[in-house]
Amino acid sequence: MKVFFTTPLKGKPQYQVYIDEIIRIIEVHGATVVSPEKDEQYQQAFTKEKLAEYGDRDRAHYEFIRQGIASADAVVFEASYEDFRVGHEATLSLMYGKPVLVLSQNVDYGRYIYHEKFIGKKYTDKKELRKIIEDFLAAVKALSNKESFQVIHDIVDLQHSATLSKLRYRASQGTTYFADWARRATKEPDVVYREILNKLGDLAIQKPWDVFAKIYNEDTPDSIFYGAVKFVDQVFRAHQVFKSDHVVDVACGTGAISRILTTFGYRNVTAFDRSRAMLSEAYRLSAHMPSIKIMEGDIERVNLEQPAKAMVWYDFSSNFALDERELERWLTNLLKNLAPSGTLIFNVRTKTGWNIDFFKQKVTLYETDRFQRVWINLPDYKKDLITFDIFIRVKDKDGAWLPWEREQMTERMWRLSEIKRVVERLESITIEATLGDDYTPVKGTREPGLTYFVLSKK
Repeated sequence: MKVFFTTPLKGKPQYQVYIDEIIRIIEVHGATVVSPEKDEQYQQAFTKEKLAEYGDRDRAHYEFIRQGIASADAVVFEASYEDFRVGHEATLSLMYGKPVLVLSQNVDYGRYIYHEKFIGKKYTDKKELRKIIEDFLAAVKALSNKESFQVIHDIVDLQHSATLSKLRYRASQGTTYFADWARRATKEPDVVYREILNKLGDLAIQKPWDVFAKIYNEDTPDSIFYGAVKFVDQVFRAHQVFKSDHVVDVACGTGAISRILTTFGYRNVTAFDRSRAMLSEAYRLSAHMPSIKIMEGDIERVNLEQPAKAMVWYDFSSNFALDERELERWLTNLLKNLAPSGTLIFNVRTKTGWNIDFFKQKVTLYETDRFQRVWINLPDYKKDLITFDIFIRVKDKDGAWLPWEREQMTERMWRLSEIKRVVERLESITIEATLGDDYTPVKGTREPGLTYFVLSKK
């Protein structure tokens, strides 16, 4: 286990004896400590090469902290001396999905900060300190063991279903017309659909993602993709894609894949998308990761300045190609931007995958404290297309509902045999693997709901 530890510089004279004890306890329990307190480690942040790369000592220090947090299994702070920068670093740790322990002799931060991975504890002596740290390390180890067994097998759709089920339950509570629609949508989908159109059907239809973008990451959080990106990391290591190599997040949306790759240590990530609304959110959500290069680009026409060693095309945006010729053009252009011996991983939702609950039901409704969403599925099985009619409203800063907005988008319900036919027509590639949603090889006539292709360029 690797634990990152830091503390405010100005508090060290008063609290150094406890700082040393924290590090000692962590190491006694077999964990590796990464910290500015470790002089040999810390001085490596200020080599000539690092200073040339980052420009000055302050930026080099920040990168030591950021990269230490990103690569750690857990993060511990001694925060008896209050400091704004340490507060930022604790928030950064939570954004990276790390378990965080904040220790203080003066304030029990656990009373004021509520987050599933945050623990704040007040202590008075070394005995109490040791018990707190031991309990925290045991909890982190238990979580790590669970994740190492499960996450690589996490199916994205199951993760998303679990997330959305809470939002659907929330939508059905209350006495509003929205809650009434949510309660009746399963048993009376056509009736509810007509009522929705009667009330909201005259709204102007905006471009795909212009409306959804503002709530997308709350609706579809980064955590859904952690297991899938762990799989990507395994593929990259098997194909000698190094952390310094140029990796591209294709059709990045709000940038979830880029952010997770960065937490895994990839430091040369480019993300592009054609939706400016989604890119705006990607910039906002990735502001704490300045190494991610975000750009506007269309899959069919993008021309990267630097060829990619690897590409990840996730979140099933391949389904927006509506026929084989369009998908082939998209893949061909991506391969033009891939370096020789480079790796492309992409996934697609097959026709089987459209049977998952939030796609097979005609009308579903979702709600959080900040937004309400109506999602209507309109499949055309003769053409193998599905159109989504989406209505969203959000609250303003004072908690009042803003007007409803509407957008529509259409996707292809691909058969796996069709995707294989397209891939087999591509020139100068090797199909390394065709995997199902559980990341096991697809054999025989099996058609998993989600399929992952791993391609290598010759």
